[in-house]
Amino acid sequence: MAPPKSRKKKSSPTKGPRKKTSRNKYEKGGTPFTQIKWKNLVPMYDFWGKEFKRYYKLETLASAVEGLFKGRAHDPFLSPNIKSALGPSRITRCEIELFQEGFYQLIFKMKVQNSQKRRATFALVVAKDHQGLSETAKREHRTLIELFGRATQCFARPLKGGTLYLPDRHRRKENDRYVYAYMTEWQHGHHELGIQRNGQFFVNIPKPVPFTKPQTQQLKRRMVEMVIRSYDPVKRSCMAIPQIASGDFVVTLPGKQAPRLKIIACRDLITGVSPSKLLHSILVAEWEWSDNQIRLAPDSYEDWEQALHNAIGKTRSNDWMTVYRQDVKKKRFRKLKHLEPEFYDE
Repeated sequence: MAPPKSRKKKSSPTKGPRKKTSRNKYEKGGTPFTQIKWKNLVPMYDFWGKEFKRYYKLETLASAVEGLFKGRAHDPFLSPNIKSALGPSRITRCEIELFQEGFYQLIFKMKVQNSQKRRATFALVVAKDHQGLSETAKREHRTLIELFGRATQCFARPLKGGTLYLPDRHRRKENDRYVYAYMTEWQHGHHELGIQRNGQFFVNIPKPVPFTKPQTQQLKRRMVEMVIRSYDPVKRSCMAIPQIASGDFVVTLPGKQAPRLKIIACRDLITGVSPSKLLHSILVAEWEWSDNQIRLAPDSYEDWEQALHNAIGKTRSNDWMTVYRQDVKKKRFRKLKHLEPEFYDE
């Protein structure tokens, strides 16, 4: 019998030095394998059915955001905010849905997951142009940071922000844009607050849910309380009067418990404000809506008084109202005809 043939061992090729691969200078902190899904990038309309005007295509914005996630450019706030909440692990999935649109900004709901299966949800707020509205968004972000420090229970928690580079589709450098954007913590269970034609509030979701008249007054009382809580007596400053019909408030659905409110946007701080001026600014705040006057303050003096008591306590609110009544008598502020006599009577 012939001896078995010996199998020759194949020689493995000699391993040389590993070639250096070219790498974008930003990819070290980037997340090149993040799966990104966009939802609901469709036109949106105001209460009257008019389409909101946009100054850039959402596909251009989507490409810019994906570029940051994939490390094609320096990411000043997206990944840092997410990793601050979830830890340093790689971000693996991101779902971004257009949640709300107004004249000033677009608000996206951003759901993310990392390689450790940890999840979080954020709001991404993006200015609608690269000029005045970007300046408004930048100022709004600074204001929100200041106000959150004063009344954390009233405002969405702001996170980092920065600019997004939107190149021109036709590669014309002179038409490149830088829009301001920032992130906040997502307000779970909250939806946009809207106003019906009759002046009562509703939850602005695909199947709108109306609030009753007493619930509307209850929400107004809470709004007044939130504005007063934003007041700093040392700096003599407070939030600008919120725009009820511009998406500044989000609210929970009506149920067994009282609906809860949060302020997600405030355009500016007002300075040089005395307590009397603050009270008067709230009482005169009104908007024309479907041939009706919508006012910020609740209709009854009892609700107004309760809002003040909740915000600053009974003793201090009584002192503020005493001074305000005196200022009205001295004609520093005009008497408002729509108010009940209790607003001006001792």
